[in-house]
Amino acid sequence: MRLVFRVFDGSNWLDRTEELSSLQWSISGQELESLKFTLIGEDIKTGHRVRLVRGHEVVFEGVTHQVDRRHESGRARVVEATACSDLILWDRHIVYREYPAGTKAGTIIKDLASLEPGTDTAGVDEHNTPSLTAPWFIENAKALKVMLDVARGTNYYIRIKPGKKLLFKPKRTGTPKLTLSSSNTVSAEYSEDRWMLRDRVIYVGAGGRVLADVSEGEGESPLIVHDPFLTDESEAQRRAGIRLDLCKEYGRRLRVRVHGSLFEDSGLELFDTVRVNLPSLNLTNTDMFIVGVSYEPADGECDLEIGGRLEYLEDFLQEALGGDVAARFGQAVKVPELVSTLYTVTEAVGEGLKTMSTLRYPVYSNRPPLTLYNSNNVTLDPDGCARLVSGATEGSFEASVLPASPLFTAFIKAEWVAEGGQGRVSAEILDSSGNVITRVVDAVDTQQIYAPRWPRALGWITRKAASSWGGSGAAASDVWAGIINSSCLKLAPATQGVEGEIFYPAAKNLNLDIDFARYMRLYFYGDYAADFSVKIRLHTDASNYREGVVTVKHDTWAKYELALSTFTRVGNPSAVNWISILSPRNLLIDSDYVFLSFIREQIRVRYKLSRNSAAQTSPKIRWVKIIWREGDYG
Repeated sequence: MRLVFRVFDGSNWLDRTEELSSLQWSISGQELESLKFTLIGEDIKTGHRVRLVRGHEVVFEGVTHQVDRRHESGRARVVEATACSDLILWDRHIVYREYPAGTKAGTIIKDLASLEPGTDTAGVDEHNTPSLTAPWFIENAKALKVMLDVARGTNYYIRIKPGKKLLFKPKRTGTPKLTLSSSNTVSAEYSEDRWMLRDRVIYVGAGGRVLADVSEGEGESPLIVHDPFLTDESEAQRRAGIRLDLCKEYGRRLRVRVHGSLFEDSGLELFDTVRVNLPSLNLTNTDMFIVGVSYEPADGECDLEIGGRLEYLEDFLQEALGGDVAARFGQAVKVPELVSTLYTVTEAVGEGLKTMSTLRYPVYSNRPPLTLYNSNNVTLDPDGCARLVSGATEGSFEASVLPASPLFTAFIKAEWVAEGGQGRVSAEILDSSGNVITRVVDAVDTQQIYAPRWPRALGWITRKAASSWGGSGAAASDVWAGIINSSCLKLAPATQGVEGEIFYPAAKNLNLDIDFARYMRLYFYGDYAADFSVKIRLHTDASNYREGVVTVKHDTWAKYELALSTFTRVGNPSAVNWISILSPRNLLIDSDYVFLSFIREQIRVRYKLSRNSAAQTSPKIRWVKIIWREGDYG
């Protein structure tokens, strides 16, 4: 049964198999089912639908979302494109949901599936799926992300077949459809990393209590997961089982090349089970499932990825940054494992409230008809864009927003679309009092403005940075105990109870102008039995500096945002050449952005429009976006 590749031109499905030079059909537990292909001499556009047909059966249907074109003199045009399955349609739905404890994973998938009319959920395994052990509140999340999190957190696979037939099934071997041996394979390569093939998973919860210990065989290679917020033994048992299954997926990978006719005639699909009998690779009658397919029509051969995969760097980082994968099903706090999960602690109304959130970049979008704040000589034209009123040669208006979430981290930038007409446009970022923080003089040529902050790289001065710090009566070291970054600084006084100092950089040559900054932010953990005072000094030289004092809470991480206007000035400080932190006790120090022009407050961007004569065509602003950062990095 020959594979046929078709493209929909808006009215007909056109056969483009002959123009196809390569085709890769793949799916994994990490990404959407996709079809990557290369066309010679033919074009395709983003948004075009494509199909892969075997015999009379459509085995893949999706929408093209990425196209790269290449042309060389004397040669036909080459178009490389990627299409995703229709599961990507759920990426456009933003959901707010509350699922009570006991709700099945399959029930959640069916509920979200209903967002796309005509979806067939007969293939969703509902009643045998895991249940939530606690309520799950979902706010302002993409439906696709929730569905993928449910699948990943329960070790199920989710895919959609042509005709909007949704499948939600456990990833496990079934009845083999085909036996692969030396007689029907062109080549085979087996990779195994025993380090990742763990056969035992132990969950340690709140208070250091072991909540689950699951193993297969002798359990000689354990994976220990620490979750200081976990108290439920049944939830720990569920997660441990999932992690044990995932350990089977990691650590081994079989790649087999077969003739394309074998793949086509056997009717194999992704996640079908095959029996592998390749004694030369120490695989004898081993049942494994297909996790990837790469088909090259030109050479008539097909590569099958079977049985699992080695853990790549992206997987490791996703686990490190995103937290315990088994905890993605449900309302769970993401905590350190192997590499500490990065998270944000927010103090609310003076209480030690610890709130977790996924990193996101909210956008305030002011589109036509624009909302004008503090407008002066500016009105809306018939298209809803801002322009000068008749007879005026200059005017201004503001775009303004107050981020609602207490998880606000930093104001990133403002963007806009401006047309100069016969005039000019400038843009300014204002603080809540109306003071100008920074400006763009020509807002037609430059259509974005960044909020000043330092450093540009998050955590630059505290993440694995001890070698850049000097000390006097204290030493700086790197420790794997951060709350924002996996690695943070530890200040250890030479004598406990006697103030010791560490300073950055060790060369005392920072030469940083902080006129843009209104705040300084650091995260401290007081490693002592009682609260104690810490001094922060911003030195120009030994005799000229600014000094702030904070009382650090003991035995807890907390965020400390200090208004630079409250710092005491000693001498006549100007540019900062080094930053000193003085403490009488052991102190852990973490950071994201240290000097900021904004914390969570009203963000104002003012646009000034001008022209030399009222008879000239007015400049205009078509739309404005204000972008900020919230949450942690998971």
